[in-house]
Amino acid sequence: MKKILLVVLLFQSMAVFSQDKKSKKKDAAKTENEAKKDSTASKGNTAAYNDFIKDAVTKNGLFKIHTIKEKIYFEIPNEVLGKDLLIVNKISSVPAQINNAGINKGINYENKLIRFYKDEKNNKVWAKT
Repeated sequence: MKKILLVVLLFQSMAVFSQDKKSKKKDAAKTENEAKKDSTASKGNTAAYNDFIKDAVTKNGLFKIHTIKEKIYFEIPNEVLGKDLLIVNKISSVPAQINNAGINKGINYENKLIRFYKDEKNNKVWAKT
């Protein structure tokens, strides 16, 4: 019985060490090539982006919100695209007449689940509720 257990453990250890290890040099080369592609592709867009945003009031959060004059622009990162976002609204205060009727502050009100999609063909971002 001990011999069988020893043989099984021996084969188990071989299976663990038989997996290929990724070469760090190959991974580093891929990362460098991707960084070069990204930096060369975005050089022309960076100047236009900086000119557009220079007069904006920016608020940081899950995504950036830029306010220019009376227009609001959302800068949505690619990591957020395609993910569900839950918007929760709570009542912060209630008039005394309504509160006596049993409606208390802190109640959820019109919660929404939204998802942003990127349309590469038309160069637009859509919000689905």
